[in-house]
Amino acid sequence: MDRRRWIAQAGGMIALAHPGMQAGGQVPRLTVRDEFPIARDRVYLNNASVHPMSTSTRRAVEAYFKGRNEGSSSSGTPDVPVDVANVKALFAALIGAQGADIALVPSTTVGENLVVTGLGISQSRGNVVTDALHFEGSHYMYGSLKQQGLDVRVVPARDGAIHMEDMARVVDRNTKLIAVSFVSWANGFTHDLKQVSDLAHANGALVYADLIQGVGNRPLDIVATGVDFAASSSYKWLMGDFGVGFLYAKPEHLGRAFQRAQFGFRQITGEQTHILPGDTPGDAPLTWTIKPGAGSYFEVGTWGTPVLAALTNSLKFLNDFGVGHIHDHNRALALRLQRELPRLGYTPLTPDASIGSIVSFLPKDRADTARRLQRARIDVSVGESRIRVSPSIYNNDEDIDRLISALS
Repeated sequence: MDRRRWIAQAGGMIALAHPGMQAGGQVPRLTVRDEFPIARDRVYLNNASVHPMSTSTRRAVEAYFKGRNEGSSSSGTPDVPVDVANVKALFAALIGAQGADIALVPSTTVGENLVVTGLGISQSRGNVVTDALHFEGSHYMYGSLKQQGLDVRVVPARDGAIHMEDMARVVDRNTKLIAVSFVSWANGFTHDLKQVSDLAHANGALVYADLIQGVGNRPLDIVATGVDFAASSSYKWLMGDFGVGFLYAKPEHLGRAFQRAQFGFRQITGEQTHILPGDTPGDAPLTWTIKPGAGSYFEVGTWGTPVLAALTNSLKFLNDFGVGHIHDHNRALALRLQRELPRLGYTPLTPDASIGSIVSFLPKDRADTARRLQRARIDVSVGESRIRVSPSIYNNDEDIDRLISALS
């Protein structure tokens, strides 16, 4: 299931918008849309909330559970191996990093908490700079730390964007961390992470980036941006599931600016016990060697192996198909909405320069909008002050037509 196959069988991106179209005189045997059965009887444009799992990914998870039930074909036991190093490498390839710089974490929020704790931010007597479009859970964390005495500075949004000149006014030599979302959950505003990193590093600060709404639908070279730490869960644009996420860390910070905030058996290797009569004698119950890489700083215990089985398939698809192609497809659909919904009375909340897989609008009548969408079996995110539409690679122009018709 790679991009060459899609292009050869489905006429490239045209077949994504028109899955029945013939290519070279033949009906495609498979299209991306076919992989997402949710599209058969409803219009699902809420991928920024929870992305549906593809059929091939579901089969990968089912194969894992078959092994858990009957015994692994490789080991004959219910301990079904998943190539964790490969999963890390696949994620690393999406963001332009190395597998050794990736650790598994339970979620994006856990990753950000670990970074803040490991950097000793609360005890630093410095300040943290974030912005109004960062994730709401992150605002709760920094707001709670502010109540405990931390100097937290929040850059407000103007015209749906965070402007670097506004951020530069509150960053100083006491800033320890700038924490932002690469792509905002609220309206899709997208940071230039290189500019954020340049500002931070010029003042001796580090950068944390929440990647969850960007990785998998926007091309990213995390090393080129200069970002120091970044995290993402896998149930959105990575097309995985809940319970497993990824944390990227620049290796030069580990053991220096960053110290371990948690400890667990995933961080060590070569362990030897000295507790039973047959053990090698030792002064302590256990001796060990610390593993290399980011995992030895952030990983603690067990992880959701079924999710890793899912990611083995979904991350391969994203790498093979190409995030650039996914971005182009999603952006074309989002641009239609940015162009056509304002004439129906829906004020755009997403800056034109940020349009990708998320666009938000101020509804003229929230309750009426929700009723119209429910009647038409269309799923988008309807909040108190905005509707958020997030098309993905399996959506097409017909889905957008149906949304526009329902709101007309």
